[in-house]
Amino acid sequence: MDLCFAVLLLVLELTFPFWSSATAMSSKWKRRKEECKMRMDTITGQQQMNTLNGCIISCENTKNCQAVSWQLSGTTCFLSDKNVVDDMRAQYTKWELATSWLTYSKVNFPVARVMNPDSEKDMMTFDEAVQACLDQGAVIATPAQLEEARQLGMNSCACGWLSNGLNGGVTPLSNSCNQIAYTEEVAYCNNTKAVAWCKLN
Repeated sequence: MDLCFAVLLLVLELTFPFWSSATAMSSKWKRRKEECKMRMDTITGQQQMNTLNGCIISCENTKNCQAVSWQLSGTTCFLSDKNVVDDMRAQYTKWELATSWLTYSKVNFPVARVMNPDSEKDMMTFDEAVQACLDQGAVIATPAQLEEARQLGMNSCACGWLSNGLNGGVTPLSNSCNQIAYTEEVAYCNNTKAVAWCKLN
């Protein structure tokens, strides 16, 4: 590996951990499970990386890369332009069991949570939420778009405004939210103020 490239990767690892937080988050990395790697016919690239972070950063910097498999006991890092984690139908499964491997996929959500930049409590009226989305170059999300994100694996304790003038959220499986109970669909909160769910372009 080129020495300059290796140094750059080290700097990136120290500066940008792969689960960074932001005002509007459009994607995340989601581990399938341990002892699992992508199938050979899904691999579109390979790198030699000493750390999982290095493997993920390599994917972040590779066009169309959606998933990584990294060997715990070695340095092999496989890249794929396919989401190898979420398709759980047996006949289409894109991963296989393998000792000492970790596999992650990047899931791109159609919506993002946007908070009020002018308030410490991040809460807005519906009209303010609509404008906050426009300020981000987006539009306020529909309930169907939030439901699509939930089905892709997104969960959040936040209650956010939607295009129907109501606010709701998608609760985590741990059922740790105080505001809304866990459901397998969008759960409405009926708050007077909330954050915004915005549709990403």
